[in-house]
Amino acid sequence: MTAKRMFSALEKFGALPLFVGFAVETDDLIENAKKKLADKGVDFIVANTAADGFGSDDTHAVLVDRAGVEDPGPTTKAALAERILDRVAERLAGQKSQTE
Repeated sequence: MTAKRMFSALEKFGALPLFVGFAVETDDLIENAKKKLADKGVDFIVANTAADGFGSDDTHAVLVDRAGVEDPGPTTKAALAERILDRVAERLAGQKSQTE
């Protein structure tokens, strides 16, 4: 099932959940992440290059959504995971306040 078909099916149950995509790119990191954001219909993409993130506790990834690009810079994988969860919590809090 494609992501778009899955989202369409979930719409029948009311409010959509939040979807985060992940992408490993070999070139044109931000451009390719923006394309995947549009193609997959996710809320945001966490993207890194193939050279960043494998075989180390450190990584460098960008968070891409329709509003723009956030580059937290080189960091640990644990810190990046916390930033992703913070972004999810911010989005869910925004969704909740819009429905109240």
